[in-house]
Amino acid sequence: MKIETVDGIDWPVLQPEDCHTRIGDDVFALFEDESGNGVFGYGHVPEAEFLAEVRRFWACTCPDDDEWEIVGPVSHVWAKFIDPNGERFSWAGATSETQHAFPMTVLEW
Repeated sequence: MKIETVDGIDWPVLQPEDCHTRIGDDVFALFEDESGNGVFGYGHVPEAEFLAEVRRFWACTCPDDDEWEIVGPVSHVWAKFIDPNGERFSWAGATSETQHAFPMTVLEW
């Protein structure tokens, strides 16, 4: 993750590759939240493309689980880190004009 110093504080600057999940040889262009309430991808990914990636991820992580139907809608938001360690982010109040904001695609369930 890149770092940029603002007012003496080092803030992470999210890059697309920071949002990838690796499982064995497979790489998924998304990551889950810690509470398991959804998945996130870098950028404003078209809904059909993002849902296909979520289905591919789900098939890899839960191959015997056919109870979940992966459907939209997805949300396209702007987010920003809320701690300089880069562990928590929020899209509350963030816009494309917010310093260090990054585009995200969100699917919550």
